[in-house]
Order: sequence, then structure tokens, then C-alpha cells
Amino acid sequence: MLAREVIQNSWDAAEDLRDNLRKDQLKAERRNQSSRAPFRPPPFEVRFRFLSADEASKDMIVQELALTEHSRRLARGGGLAEKRSVWKKKTV
Repeated sequence: MLAREVIQNSWDAAEDLRDNLRKDQLKAERRNQSSRAPFRPPPFEVRFRFLSADEASKDMIVQELALTEHSRRLARGGGLAEKRSVWKKKTV
């Protein structure tokens, strides 16, 4: 699930960049300042690298990424509603 979120967020950011670049090029064309090259959206690529880790390294990774907290939140059924309640507490 975590990997899916990272990939989706990356794709969304890439789409936003493409849209902004397209809009910028259209504005330039309207002002007769078009670039010489036609618009080519930047490529999007996700690469996976699989590594092995010893037990101590695994524990450190879990701690640094707060993965146990993530699994606890999911076990409690936490999601967007829980996040909203946390945000409200922080802003009050």
C-alpha cells in the first residue's frame, strides 16, 4: 500500500508538471515566443531496487520510516477521518 501511494503521488506530480509546461508553451505561442522544439512531455519512470538487509538494518528502517505506527493506524481502521481529527487537534 505504501509503494502504491508513492507511485501515485509521483505520477500526479508528473502530470501537474506536464500540464504546467503545456500551459507555458501555449502562452509563449500566443505571444509569438514559441520555442523552436515542439512540446514533448518529460518521461515518467519508476525504478525499483531490491536490497537485502540484516535484522539490525531492518529494525532501523522500520523505526526511521515509522512503519509500526503506520500499521497500528491501519489496524485501528485509521485513514482520512483519523488524519482529519489529528489535523484539528494540531490547529486548535
